[in-house]
Amino acid sequence: MTQFTKYDGETSPTNFLATLSGELDLEGLNTEANKLKYLPLTMKGKATYYAEVIRGLATWAEAEAAFITEFTTDPNVIMGELRALRTVEYDVNKYSDQFQSKI
Repeated sequence: MTQFTKYDGETSPTNFLATLSGELDLEGLNTEANKLKYLPLTMKGKATYYAEVIRGLATWAEAEAAFITEFTTDPNVIMGELRALRTVEYDVNKYSDQFQSKI
């Protein structure tokens, strides 16, 4: 059996699905049924938790939409988290004094 590219949640889900589609095409397996069958098998690492959700879906359209929604990061959430971090004031001297006292 061919080794397909694995998805770990770190890359764009849309790009991954295009890669998977291309790999299935090269093997002559690029049908909606095969995409639905192979997608859960390509998940690795922290993305594996979502394999069971994909297996429970009936159509490729549902699986594709669910996969993209689950693994697409909302840039507004990231910006909000960065703004929250920026507003926290750190007293560098307090922390450096703490470590100096242990030397």
